[in-house]
Amino acid sequence: MVSRRTAFIAVAAVLVAFAISVGVALIVASTVVTKLVSNTSIASYNNYVAAIEYGKPLEPVEARSSEGIIRVPIEGVVNVVVPQYVNCPDVCHWESAIMIYLMGELVERGLQDKVVFVTIGVNPYYETIEDGKRYMESVAGDYLDKGVKWIWVLDDVEKQEELWNMFGIAVSLYCVKNDGSIIDELTYDDYLKLEESGECSFVGVNHTAGFIIVDGDGVFRYFMSPTEDGWKRGQRQVAETILQYILKLVEERK
Repeated sequence: MVSRRTAFIAVAAVLVAFAISVGVALIVASTVVTKLVSNTSIASYNNYVAAIEYGKPLEPVEARSSEGIIRVPIEGVVNVVVPQYVNCPDVCHWESAIMIYLMGELVERGLQDKVVFVTIGVNPYYETIEDGKRYMESVAGDYLDKGVKWIWVLDDVEKQEELWNMFGIAVSLYCVKNDGSIIDELTYDDYLKLEESGECSFVGVNHTAGFIIVDGDGVFRYFMSPTEDGWKRGQRQVAETILQYILKLVEERK
């Protein structure tokens, strides 16, 4: 039997290979930006992840996705909402490795129909839903074939901003210039000017990283915020902690 540690290593290798195949500059950049929300409390904390309890009812937003126009969050199931983009140099692929672990655990328990994974795209500037579909199939195709639901939500900039605001996701652009220097905190207009000038060798997105857990009634219950150790050395521990909160919300709906 393949160990969970071995599985994480294998998934990481696939994700790096995918990143290289789409031409990502594998820079270990800081893409984690925290946008704190009010009325929160710490549900649990360890060396790898903090569980921040929120309890905010969400008003569903209609947006384009890999499954057409949908309402986010998805009603009737636990939503695991993750900010991501395909050409991410680092943290998004760590998020995916954790998601793959969760998918495997849910399939083993026969609970894949009780949970939906929802990627909220943070790069509506130059990525498409088709990019997201290819990414999902590349890293999770086997689990998707087993009934796991993973939806990639990516609409125009205005609609994505509405979703980011709803979930408390902070987003900004950065440019790695041809001389290796970095320009941070760019607006979309800044990006367009730099793109036209050809000054940037890579344009990336700084964004909130972590896992937003919404219950089947559309209430934002938890934000799971991994620590630096959690992202880089404790992904299994992060995933196991998140799994316990997911199972708790699944149990509440019985």
